Amino acid sequence: MDGDATSKAYPSRLLPWLYACLLVALTAAAYCRVSFFEFVLFDDDFYITNNSVVKQGLSWYGVVWAFTQGYAANWHPLTWLSHMVDTELFGLDPAGPHLVNLGLHIANTLVLFYLVRRMTGFTGRSAFVAALFALHPLHVESVAWVSERKDVLSTLLWFLTTLAYLRFMEKRSVLRYMCVVLLFAAGLMSKPMLVTLPLTLLLLDFWPLKRTASERFSRLLLEKCPLLFMSLLSSLITIWVQRQGGAMEASNAMTAYDRVSNAVVAYCLYLGKTVWPFNLSPIYPRPLESLPVGQVAAACAVLLLFTVIAVLAVRRAPYVLAGWSWYLITLIPVAGFIPIGYMAMADRYTYIPLVGIFVLAVWALCEFSGPVRWQRVATVCGACLLIAALAITTCVQTGIWRTSETLFRHAIRAVPDNAPAHIHLAVTYLHQNRPESAVEHLNEARRIWPKAPEVYSNLGAAYRMMGQVDLAIVEYEKAILLDPEESTTHSNLGVAYMLKGNPGKASVSLEKAVELSPRDVHARYMLAVVKAMQGETLEARKQLESALRLDPENATVRKALESLRRGELVPFGHEDTP
Repeated sequence: MDGDATSKAYPSRLLPWLYACLLVALTAAAYCRVSFFEFVLFDDDFYITNNSVVKQGLSWYGVVWAFTQGYAANWHPLTWLSHMVDTELFGLDPAGPHLVNLGLHIANTLVLFYLVRRMTGFTGRSAFVAALFALHPLHVESVAWVSERKDVLSTLLWFLTTLAYLRFMEKRSVLRYMCVVLLFAAGLMSKPMLVTLPLTLLLLDFWPLKRTASERFSRLLLEKCPLLFMSLLSSLITIWVQRQGGAMEASNAMTAYDRVSNAVVAYCLYLGKTVWPFNLSPIYPRPLESLPVGQVAAACAVLLLFTVIAVLAVRRAPYVLAGWSWYLITLIPVAGFIPIGYMAMADRYTYIPLVGIFVLAVWALCEFSGPVRWQRVATVCGACLLIAALAITTCVQTGIWRTSETLFRHAIRAVPDNAPAHIHLAVTYLHQNRPESAVEHLNEARRIWPKAPEVYSNLGAAYRMMGQVDLAIVEYEKAILLDPEESTTHSNLGVAYMLKGNPGKASVSLEKAVELSPRDVHARYMLAVVKAMQGETLEARKQLESALRLDPENATVRKALESLRRGELVPFGHEDTP
């Protein structure tokens, strides 16, 4: 797998280009179906299809919004801008954004190949690392899910920052260092997971750059101080935004043992899924009970054993410690020490961390394959078979992202008692006007998670669609008792009261919904309907005008405002928002 061994068969200058072409072809073939996939009801609605700002395309208002708002409990303005550019170019056709994600993944693969080759001098090994990165099924989620644009975009900026750092090493200058800083800042504004990048640069100083052997560690650390300060600032912004968005409520409800145990076990589970990438799921819900002490102890023992091996092998095989440390460090922000939402782990979190494992594995395989020619041939053949197997598995795994229904049905099959997957599948059925099927899965979710407000709010929507408004009101009120701050439930309860002919209660619920979520166009529209029914024409007009400012392309709101100006009744469009 060495560049030296293989270069005897091909001109040395053509070999890297041949590998690059093969990487592009294999990656494109494995992911070729994504252009036929839909947007899924798994953040794609929040990020794109129901996001009034993104749907307007690229605008000055959108730029200001991206940099000043922590929408969906995230602050990643460059990612928002990339979605706006998608809308500007492709409208709401999902094929374009899917192909952009694939293009970014291919770019990441090529830059990674170039980086590893430039740092180590090995062409074949670097190509193998890049192929593992391009074709491992754990990375499907980052590529086939449009909402994970932040993964592929931020990783490209991560790799480009590292490349700029290498150029700075070759010739130190303020301009080259500023390139490092600017690319790093852009990466942080795409996804804050890049906060560990300065530490990975220190790892690269150890191996393969070997700067730690000739320069003092204090100088190397001082060199990274501006980047570390940027990481700290990004971390504080992220924590504040996620706390404001309610994404860290799970953290407040978990003990220190739960957080640490979830993180430690996740580290080992990711390793297991790297070796055996089957039964992968878009949703791995966190267990309601604490993890068994025995399971946590076993996970700690595995991590400690690997760490000891890496330390003991540092003289003979420094790449083991470098690769293992890369994996441990880059997973820290998403391992679960600070839990976000209901997820215990996620395949997409391995997009960067597995680079360290891939480098470790490839170098170990090549170093210990033996000097005999047949051993080297066997190694190359084994590598080719592995790449082919991964490409096929990735192609199959990609298919689960074709529609919302295929996605959540797969999640239910892959992970037993997957309450969030049942809820998401029920929401999909509500959007397909299949309330009976939705109730079936919501009842299953209620069995698993009896205190999840999403279960009851969506049961309310299902019963409303079935014409059972009284039952819908009961379920909405249960949901509000469990989560009084969810604006959508208040909005839907207001709609139910309107259907029951009680505009007074409807007005109270809808006003609460607008108070909790001032950007909710549907809630403002329904509140306008109620106010018009109560004779409060000025207030109705005010709500419609606010809704139109939020979503200028909304034909329903525009038509309602025109009707109100003519002195006619506002049309009553009473669809619930699942």
